[in-house]
This record gives sequence, structure tokens and C-alpha cells, in this order.
Amino acid sequence: MAGAKLNPSSPGMLSSLATVRSDLGEWKGAAGTWRRALALTPSDAGRYSSAAASLQRGTRPADAIPFLRSAAALDPTNWQRHYALAHACLKMAFLTGATVGAGAAATLDATPDAEYAAEAFEALRPLHRPPISLRMRAESGAEPPWTRYDGRGLVGDEPPPLDSAALGRAQSTRRAEAARAGRQKGVIVYKLGPKSSELDNLRLSLRLLTRYHNRKFRYPVLVAFDLEAVASLSESVRAEMRQLAQGAPLSFEQLDAHTLPSWLPARSVPEKVLGFPVAYRHMIRWKAGLMWRMASLEQYEYIWLLDTDAFLLGPLTYDVFGLMAARNASYGYADVHGEDPSIVGGLSECVSKYVRARPSLNVASTIFGRGFRTRQGKWDGTKFYTNFQVARRDFGNLAGYRDLFDFIDRDGGIYRHRWGADPILFQADCPPHQSECPPHQVGCRPDPLPG
Repeated sequence: MAGAKLNPSSPGMLSSLATVRSDLGEWKGAAGTWRRALALTPSDAGRYSSAAASLQRGTRPADAIPFLRSAAALDPTNWQRHYALAHACLKMAFLTGATVGAGAAATLDATPDAEYAAEAFEALRPLHRPPISLRMRAESGAEPPWTRYDGRGLVGDEPPPLDSAALGRAQSTRRAEAARAGRQKGVIVYKLGPKSSELDNLRLSLRLLTRYHNRKFRYPVLVAFDLEAVASLSESVRAEMRQLAQGAPLSFEQLDAHTLPSWLPARSVPEKVLGFPVAYRHMIRWKAGLMWRMASLEQYEYIWLLDTDAFLLGPLTYDVFGLMAARNASYGYADVHGEDPSIVGGLSECVSKYVRARPSLNVASTIFGRGFRTRQGKWDGTKFYTNFQVARRDFGNLAGYRDLFDFIDRDGGIYRHRWGADPILFQADCPPHQSECPPHQVGCRPDPLPG
């Protein structure tokens, strides 16, 4: 604080003071100090985002939204600015700002704040475009806007969103297909980490999932959580989550995947990789391999895995699992794009080593034979986006995939690097008799109108 008093025209000093005031819970003073700092740097989109992040930690999240609007306006080609604004508005619309009625179902049946809901959808418009399938990626190298031009790929070439009538027509065919297949043995799975933001996101995701899909289908929901998240899952929080599920069975399961595998020396595992702690790498190992082998999931044929920050933005009126069954699909994904090379360093080499060690492997029948390679013959970074995926449980238990995962796991690269589950799943052994189900067959494109 003394620094800001000595140099009141320093944006850096004022930003530091505003952050400290936010940390101390002095929200009114923090907002005022951020405004003083931003008056000196009115074109700095990053500083507006920092101001918003600081204020979002408080009890008045609405104070952050004007800063997020300014950041998006100043940096319009950066997808993260628009997403941050949309995320904040969704929380205000469906949680913080909702008008709560009386009764046990008040939290779920609260009327969304219409203005914030409309702003959330408007903020997402620049990110709207057709989903990218494996075929599009293989034939033309298609990329989503958030991977183009170092994340500044919103260049105005996105198509207009589907209106409600068009969305309804698109889903009617899928409803009929899914209905013919009938109800399936499916489960919806969330993985909850220790951050408080994940619990807030889970509240929003579960509410939207129930509102737009699962109130009708009532498929069971499993929240898997780490040891570090136990403290945040009090009985009252669990009761709140069950209320949000609105009659769909909801259970919680503590994972034992929070220790290093026995064959991996702790001294070989860095505390952080690209800023990601060991706990994050435990989650990747679970998501890529251990989840599929959970005893509690053996009773199900299909698993719909959602990240806590995966949000349905409009009615999903067909049975997702029924559609998978109707189309004999093994895997449904939200998108395909290229991974950042800095994240997957070493994975291509590890998988190449696996292929060399399996001379009987029919490479032509796997992802390695589908053209996703560089001129040097290495994997080109193409991967599924797994924050929203639907798969047969058998997909992760195929002998070929288990063999590949176990090889990667034993190599230890999951802990030495910052590999995600996405590229590991992408490189799974996929026999030709299995079919994929791309997002335009499974996923829900955002309805441009609020719920």
C-alpha cells in the first residue's frame, strides 16, 4: 500500500494494491483501485482480466463483469476473453443472480436472470462454428478458433448460430433414433478436484445438466473426488448436489488414485510441470486409464464423462446413450484439434516405442494409420477434446487400449510431462469394426436463446 501512495500514477503499484485489497476482502476498495489503475492503462486487456479475476474471488461477482466486457472488447480475437465473460454471466444467471422461489426445488427451479443469460449467449457467439470431426481434420487440417493464431483465431468467419426452431429440427431425428434403441445402462461421471472453483463449476454444470437434459432421463450421476476435495464435500454440500440432481441417483466416490504408482520413484517426478502440480497428473492418469477399470462402473455399458466446467447451454432432448446404441458408436467426442507441442513433448516418441515393441500390431487399423502424421512419420498432435465425451465402458477396456495405456503408464511420462488424457485416448487402438460418433451426432450445440 505504501508503494501506491508513494507512486499513485504507477499502474503496477495500483494493480498490486487492488489485488491485496481483494485478498483481504475489501471488495469496494479493490474495485475502486482497479479502476484507478485501468484509467492509466485503458487499452490493456490483460489488466482488465486480472481485475476481474481478483474481484471474482469475492462475494460480489457482478463487480467483475464490466471488466470482463472491456477485456473482450479490447481483445476481440482472443477466445479466452469471450469465454471468461460468458462463464461469469452464466454463473450470475443461473446461480448467483437467479430469482429463487419457495419449496425444496427452489435452487434448481429458480428463474434465470434473463439479462445475464442473454449476455452469456451473446458472448459465446464469436466461438460458434461447426464441430470438427476426424474426417475434417484429416482432409483439411481443420482447427477450432481457439487453436488458430496462438489462441486469437476469432477472425469473424464463424457461421450464425442455429435458431431454436432449427435446433429442434436437428434434434428430432436423433430423438427418434434414440427412442428406438430404448433406455441404456449409462452413467454420467464428474471428476471433482480440490479447487473451490471446481465445486462452484460443478453446481452450475449439474444444474444445467438437470435443467436441459437429465430431469427427463434421470440417468445416475457419479461424482468422483480426490482426497484433497473431502473437506469441501460436507453433508450439506452433498445434500445440495442431490437436490440439484432432481431425483436422478447421485453418488460420491473417493478415489485412491492420489499416490504415485509403485514402480515410479518420487525423485523422478517434478513438483510442477508447466505450472501443473502432481495432483493434476494423478487426474490425467485416472481419466486416461484408471477410470475405465473402476469397480463401481462395471454395471454400466456407457460412460458420459463431463468436466466440472462443461455446461449444457440449451435443451438436449434426446437420450445421449440411446443414440450411441442406435448408431453402434463406441466413442463420442466434442471436438478434434491439435495439441500444443509444448504440452505433449515425448508422447509421440513413447507411442512410437510402443509400436516398435509390437511388431504384430496392424498399424493400418489404428489411429496411426489414419493420416494424422507429420512428413517425418510422427503423430501430428491431433487429439480428441475430452471435457465432454461419451463412450462405451468397453472402449477403455479393450485389450489393445489397456496394453497401450499400461505401456505409457509404466514409461512414467504422465508424471514427467504435462500430457493430457485427450491425446492418450486419441491414440488408442481402434479396430475397424468400431465406429465413432462425432459431436454433430451426440453433442448439443448452444441454443442462442436463454433457457
